[in-house]
Amino acid sequence: MQDFCVKHGVDNAQIERTHAHADERQVPVSSKKRVVKVAVEAVREVYLDYRFRQKNRLPVISKRFADVAALCRSIMKEQLDKGVGKKSFRDYIIVIDKYLLPFFVDIFVASIDRDIVLQGLTAIETGQIKHIRYGAGSPYIDLKLLFGGALELVIDSAPNLEMLRTALGGLYARKMAGLSFATQSGFVRFQYAPKPALIPAGRGAILRTTASLAAHMDFELHITSPDSDDIDSLGYLAPKSCQPMTTP
Repeated sequence: MQDFCVKHGVDNAQIERTHAHADERQVPVSSKKRVVKVAVEAVREVYLDYRFRQKNRLPVISKRFADVAALCRSIMKEQLDKGVGKKSFRDYIIVIDKYLLPFFVDIFVASIDRDIVLQGLTAIETGQIKHIRYGAGSPYIDLKLLFGGALELVIDSAPNLEMLRTALGGLYARKMAGLSFATQSGFVRFQYAPKPALIPAGRGAILRTTASLAAHMDFELHITSPDSDDIDSLGYLAPKSCQPMTTP
């Protein structure tokens, strides 16, 4: 990674630096400072942050969930290919591909992303379960959520897969499900309810519009219609079930 340089502009000191990357891209950033001396100190912080990201194989520029997940996935796959990765890494990769990416692909990781990564790396190295809370009631007062509220999570590098399968099976069966973890700070339990379900019945434009809206709101969808064309046309929504109905 090369050093950075300072260009003093009219409104502020424009900071530019080049980091050693596969395509040798330049990354221009603004210090938003008017005094060159202050700008140099500001860009030094940016430089160190980029160094941290490169060292830990984090996205240097992009903060899209898809890019962060792709890095995590590649690291786990690399370790599996070398025969040094944990068997659970295969399950993690499946979860990333099947459950996380379809929903969070374009979401931008917020300011707590680096801390979560560090907490995760610590959990993997120590084998301990980490129970973390951000936002309201959190000891990390410098890490704020964008729209307030709180985020609570548990990082377990070796989860009980049978517990996860049981919980997932319960949710699929439309039952309440729970996950329990024994952390250093005590026993933690999370309760999950199955997603709301909707059974639109009818035909034509009203049925199709209602079903489409319900699917985009992440409802569990069960379609009932006397018109087979309607049922076939809504197949792209991946409804949980489709039931032909008869009318008097």
